Amino acid sequence: MAYPQPVERKFFPANQPQTLQAAVWMLYLTGFLGLISGLAYGGYGLIAILLLAGNLAGGYGISNEKKWGYFAGVGVSVLSLILALSYGLASVNIINIIFTVALIVLLLHPMSRTYYKTWFK
Repeated sequence: MAYPQPVERKFFPANQPQTLQAAVWMLYLTGFLGLISGLAYGGYGLIAILLLAGNLAGGYGISNEKKWGYFAGVGVSVLSLILALSYGLASVNIINIIFTVALIVLLLHPMSRTYYKTWFK
């Protein structure tokens, strides 16, 4: 009787291109910093919880080569940029915008997209 093979779950994509590796680190870091800032500033709104969950889920999904993880990572990054720019540049931390743009560039880089189209399930 053959037993099913266990599924290997990864939290970091060591075999993926550098662009996706850096994007996963940035997604995890953004989610972690969002968690810390929510605890420090006294609570979370619905949008903050969705962004936090989307960052962590996107990083985990990309690490395990799932298409939904790639879409979650791109979607949450674009949504965070839209939200940051909708508040106006005077009231938003410019470093936050720079990191969000860098994350979007890493995820949409041709090397990342080629790997995604070839290997993600």
